Amino acid sequence: MLNLTELIGFGVGGGDAHLYWRLRLTAGSGAFFTMYEVEFRASAGGVDQCSGGTAFASYSNPSYPPANAFDNNGGSLWTTSRQLVGDYIGYQFAAPVSVQQAGYTSYGVGPCDGLILEYSDDGTTYTPYGEWTGLADTFVSGAINLLTV
Repeated sequence: MLNLTELIGFGVGGGDAHLYWRLRLTAGSGAFFTMYEVEFRASAGGVDQCSGGTAFASYSNPSYPPANAFDNNGGSLWTTSRQLVGDYIGYQFAAPVSVQQAGYTSYGVGPCDGLILEYSDDGTTYTPYGEWTGLADTFVSGAINLLTV
């Protein structure tokens, strides 16, 4: 059975489509920033849109590349092997998409305590779209944790 934890964020965007989307760590609560799966959805409860694009991250352990977080395989993972505020995991879509919900799966005590969902049209300049704090208090290990704008 799939467990869902949903948090409502403070969205600042208007649902426009953008080419790049990422989750950026703003507060840590564990040893590593690790994600088994990351999803970006057009609507709350919608389907994952991450297909046909390219995963990217601020830093990766070479054995656990960013693509692992978008492969729909809960047995693979992406990790930084560190936890630094500002690290991020993201996806460059083949064409611009709107995102109203992000989801992430991790295990243990929680990969983070705060995340910001950001978008970009050029992969260089990012705009905050939603922010969540206190995630370690609501994190469910092994389940998809949903962040809704």
